Amino acid sequence: MNKEYGTALFSLARENECEQQYAEALQTVQAVFEENPGYFELLNAPNIPMSERLAVIEKAFAGAVPEQIIAFLQLLCKNGRIMKLYGCIEAYQNLYSVWAGSSKATVTSAIALNDREKEALIRALEKKCGHAVTADFCIEKDLMGGVVVEIDGKIMDGSLRRRLHDIKEVMHNE
Repeated sequence: MNKEYGTALFSLARENECEQQYAEALQTVQAVFEENPGYFELLNAPNIPMSERLAVIEKAFAGAVPEQIIAFLQLLCKNGRIMKLYGCIEAYQNLYSVWAGSSKATVTSAIALNDREKEALIRALEKKCGHAVTADFCIEKDLMGGVVVEIDGKIMDGSLRRRLHDIKEVMHNE
């Protein structure tokens, strides 16, 4: 469902030639929701009349994002999908990245990568994708080693944890 909403919004952006403007506005929306996690509960509360919830969206974002983004948020709220906002934003951003000829990757490693390793990984991803790649790097000690890369909705799991799991599965099935 997230993908459908994100795709519909991207189609609207294409019609209005506002792809980048909407992408930036969605980043603003996400930042506001991350700073105010209570918004989700407020906008999803059945005991608050829908008209009041829609007014909260209008008041929070008027002048900060295009009207179409406000209407999108209100549509999610009306349809009981506001809790899926981040998934919708991710779907939009993935489409935007492909359209713009770049991709954004999230790279998770067990330990911090140095600059040379980061650059080499980005070059390898660009070669694989055939276009520019930017990456966010984060650390998850549970991986034990290796990296997990999420790019364009795909996950490449080269972690030690995954390899050990695969070995366990092979041994268990024999």
